Amino acid sequence: RAKTVLNHVNYEINIPKELAIRSFDLNVIVGNLLENAIESAEQSKERWLELFLNYERGMLFIRAEIVMIMQ
Repeated sequence: RAKTVLNHVNYEINIPKELAIRSFDLNVIVGNLLENAIESAEQSKERWLELFLNYERGMLFIRAEIVMIMQ
């Protein structure tokens, strides 16, 4: 959905196939994060979203960035 409603969408996902978290739970977390980020980015002039998921030293890092230039 993000690619159809936003001007810029970039993502980078570096996680192993097997995590200590269930895939269902991860899907709910990332899905909610994305829905909120897309909704916010849609309201901005730039309509920009970047998402990064990275797994390092036993920890999962999730970062969503949006550019918010309001008019």
